[in-house]
Amino acid sequence: MNEGQQANLMPVKLLLYNDYGIVRATDATSDSAEISMNVSNLPDGTYYLNVVVGSNAVIRRIVTIKH
Repeated sequence: MNEGQQANLMPVKLLLYNDYGIVRATDATSDSAEISMNVSNLPDGTYYLNVVVGSNAVIRRIVTIKH
């Protein structure tokens, strides 16, 4: 990645909620094109992932975790 590409990256924050609306995992980055979240310690189930890009963009996804 060159400096021009890196300057275009916006901060990204991941929030993973369970069915009760409790945040079970979070992660954030401001200088990487990739972001990951360790969910190996979470029980199987359905979770809701909010991806916040910058200060206002939010993408919601339903995630099913099965180990």
